[in-house]
Amino acid sequence: MSKRRKSLKAIVRAIDQTPDRSSLFWWLFDIHDEILSRKRGKRIIWAPIAAEAAALGLTDRDNKPASPEVARLTWYRVRQEVARRRALEPVAVMPARHQPSRAPANWQPPVARSPPEARPAHAGPAAASVPSRPPQSSPAPGVASEESSFDRAFRRLAERSGL
Repeated sequence: MSKRRKSLKAIVRAIDQTPDRSSLFWWLFDIHDEILSRKRGKRIIWAPIAAEAAALGLTDRDNKPASPEVARLTWYRVRQEVARRRALEPVAVMPARHQPSRAPANWQPPVARSPPEARPAHAGPAAASVPSRPPQSSPAPGVASEESSFDRAFRRLAERSGL
Protein backbone atom coordinates (compact mmCIF):
# COMPACT_ATOMS: atom_id res chain seq x y z
CA MET A 1 0.00 0.00 0.00
CA SER A 2 1.39 3.41 -0.94
CA LYS A 3 2.16 6.13 1.58
CA ARG A 4 -0.57 8.30 0.14
CA ARG A 5 -3.17 5.53 0.46
CA LYS A 6 -2.12 4.90 4.08
CA SER A 7 -2.39 8.59 4.95
CA LEU A 8 -5.81 8.78 3.30
CA LYS A 9 -6.98 5.80 5.38
CA ALA A 10 -5.59 7.49 8.51
CA ILE A 11 -7.52 10.69 7.73
CA VAL A 12 -10.76 8.81 7.12
CA ARG A 13 -10.23 6.81 10.31
CA ALA A 14 -9.61 10.03 12.29
CA ILE A 15 -12.88 11.46 10.98
CA ASP A 16 -14.80 8.26 11.60
CA GLN A 17 -13.31 7.34 14.96
CA THR A 18 -13.62 10.41 17.13
CA PRO A 19 -11.24 10.91 20.05
CA ASP A 20 -14.11 11.14 22.55
CA ARG A 21 -14.13 7.33 22.66
CA SER A 22 -11.45 5.10 24.14
CA SER A 23 -9.01 2.93 22.22
CA LEU A 24 -10.79 -0.08 23.75
CA PHE A 25 -14.08 1.16 22.30
CA TRP A 26 -12.67 1.49 18.77
CA TRP A 27 -10.94 -1.89 18.98
CA LEU A 28 -14.20 -3.57 20.01
CA PHE A 29 -16.01 -1.54 17.34
CA ASP A 30 -13.63 -2.77 14.63
CA ILE A 31 -14.10 -6.43 15.59
CA HIS A 32 -17.80 -6.20 16.50
CA ASP A 33 -19.10 -8.52 13.77
CA GLU A 34 -16.39 -11.10 14.39
CA ILE A 35 -17.15 -11.15 18.12
CA LEU A 36 -20.85 -11.72 17.42
CA SER A 37 -20.15 -14.50 14.91
CA ARG A 38 -17.92 -16.34 17.39
CA LYS A 39 -20.09 -15.66 20.42
CA ARG A 40 -23.05 -17.61 18.97
CA GLY A 41 -25.38 -16.64 21.80
CA LYS A 42 -22.94 -17.60 24.55
CA ARG A 43 -22.12 -15.29 27.42
CA ILE A 44 -18.84 -13.36 27.12
CA ILE A 45 -16.32 -13.72 29.95
CA TRP A 46 -14.74 -10.28 30.17
CA ALA A 47 -11.68 -10.91 32.39
CA PRO A 48 -9.53 -12.53 29.65
CA ILE A 49 -10.66 -9.92 27.11
CA ALA A 50 -9.72 -7.07 29.47
CA ALA A 51 -6.32 -8.70 30.08
CA GLU A 52 -5.71 -9.08 26.32
CA ALA A 53 -6.78 -5.48 25.71
CA ALA A 54 -4.32 -4.31 28.37
CA ALA A 55 -1.56 -6.40 26.76
CA LEU A 56 -2.32 -4.68 23.45
CA GLY A 57 -2.06 -1.26 25.15
CA LEU A 58 -5.77 -0.51 24.83
CA THR A 59 -7.19 1.72 27.51
CA ASP A 60 -10.44 3.20 28.75
CA ARG A 61 -11.31 6.91 28.46
CA ASP A 62 -9.06 7.73 31.41
CA ASN A 63 -6.09 6.01 29.71
CA LYS A 64 -6.11 3.23 32.29
CA PRO A 65 -6.17 -0.48 31.46
CA ALA A 66 -9.78 -1.56 31.34
CA SER A 67 -11.26 -3.75 34.06
CA PRO A 68 -13.63 -6.57 33.10
CA GLU A 69 -16.58 -4.39 34.15
CA VAL A 70 -15.38 -1.44 32.03
CA ALA A 71 -14.83 -3.80 29.08
CA ARG A 72 -18.39 -5.13 29.47
CA LEU A 73 -19.88 -1.62 29.61
CA THR A 74 -17.75 -0.56 26.64
CA TRP A 75 -19.07 -3.55 24.65
CA TYR A 76 -22.60 -2.42 25.49
CA ARG A 77 -21.82 1.07 24.13
CA VAL A 78 -20.19 -0.43 21.03
CA ARG A 79 -23.33 -2.45 20.28
CA GLN A 80 -25.46 0.67 20.65
CA GLU A 81 -23.20 2.66 18.32
CA VAL A 82 -23.13 -0.10 15.69
CA ALA A 83 -26.93 -0.33 15.81
CA ARG A 84 -27.24 3.46 15.52
CA ARG A 85 -24.91 3.62 12.51
CA ARG A 86 -26.60 0.72 10.76
CA ALA A 87 -29.99 2.36 11.25
CA LEU A 88 -28.63 5.44 9.44
CA GLU A 89 -27.44 3.44 6.43
CA PRO A 90 -29.64 3.82 3.38
CA VAL A 91 -31.95 0.89 2.75
CA ALA A 92 -31.77 -0.62 -0.71
CA VAL A 93 -35.16 -0.45 -2.37
CA MET A 94 -36.03 -3.09 -4.91
CA PRO A 95 -37.25 -1.50 -8.14
CA ALA A 96 -40.70 -2.47 -9.29
CA ARG A 97 -40.62 -5.42 -11.66
CA HIS A 98 -43.25 -4.05 -13.96
CA GLN A 99 -43.96 -0.38 -14.01
CA PRO A 100 -47.41 0.38 -15.46
CA SER A 101 -46.22 3.52 -17.21
CA ARG A 102 -43.84 1.40 -19.30
CA ALA A 103 -46.36 -1.29 -20.23
CA PRO A 104 -47.67 -1.44 -23.79
CA ALA A 105 -51.14 0.02 -24.23
CA ASN A 106 -52.65 -3.37 -25.09
CA TRP A 107 -51.03 -5.25 -22.18
CA GLN A 108 -53.31 -7.53 -20.17
CA PRO A 109 -52.37 -9.44 -17.01
CA PRO A 110 -51.91 -13.17 -17.51
CA VAL A 111 -55.00 -15.28 -16.89
CA ALA A 112 -54.73 -17.77 -14.08
CA ARG A 113 -56.05 -21.14 -15.08
CA SER A 114 -56.97 -23.75 -12.54
CA PRO A 115 -55.30 -27.10 -13.03
CA PRO A 116 -57.41 -29.96 -14.42
CA GLU A 117 -59.09 -32.01 -11.73
CA ALA A 118 -56.79 -34.84 -10.79
CA ARG A 119 -58.14 -38.37 -10.56
CA PRO A 120 -56.32 -41.29 -9.00
CA ALA A 121 -54.50 -43.41 -11.59
CA HIS A 122 -56.22 -46.63 -10.54
CA ALA A 123 -59.72 -45.17 -10.54
CA GLY A 124 -62.18 -46.19 -13.19
CA PRO A 125 -65.17 -44.21 -14.45
CA ALA A 126 -67.21 -45.08 -11.33
CA ALA A 127 -64.66 -43.37 -9.05
CA ALA A 128 -65.50 -39.93 -10.47
CA SER A 129 -69.09 -40.16 -9.23
CA VAL A 130 -68.15 -40.93 -5.60
CA PRO A 131 -68.70 -37.81 -3.45
CA SER A 132 -65.70 -36.59 -1.48
CA ARG A 133 -67.78 -36.19 1.70
CA PRO A 134 -70.79 -38.21 2.79
CA PRO A 135 -74.07 -36.27 2.88
CA GLN A 136 -75.04 -34.84 6.26
CA SER A 137 -78.07 -36.39 7.83
CA SER A 138 -79.71 -35.46 11.06
CA PRO A 139 -79.03 -38.02 13.79
CA ALA A 140 -81.79 -39.78 15.63
CA PRO A 141 -82.72 -38.32 19.02
CA GLY A 142 -80.26 -39.41 21.72
CA VAL A 143 -77.61 -40.50 19.18
CA ALA A 144 -74.29 -38.65 19.21
CA SER A 145 -73.69 -36.51 16.13
CA GLU A 146 -70.56 -36.77 13.99
CA GLU A 147 -71.04 -33.16 12.93
CA SER A 148 -68.08 -30.99 13.91
CA SER A 149 -68.49 -27.84 15.94
CA PHE A 150 -67.50 -25.82 12.87
CA ASP A 151 -70.21 -27.51 10.80
CA ARG A 152 -72.80 -26.86 13.52
CA ALA A 153 -71.81 -23.20 13.79
CA PHE A 154 -71.87 -22.80 10.00
CA ARG A 155 -75.29 -24.48 9.79
CA ARG A 156 -76.71 -22.18 12.50
CA LEU A 157 -75.28 -19.13 10.75
CA ALA A 158 -76.82 -20.26 7.45
CA GLU A 159 -80.21 -20.81 9.12
CA ARG A 160 -80.17 -17.35 10.73
CA SER A 161 -79.14 -15.54 7.58
CA GLY A 162 -81.58 -17.41 5.38
CA LEU A 163 -79.03 -19.19 3.20
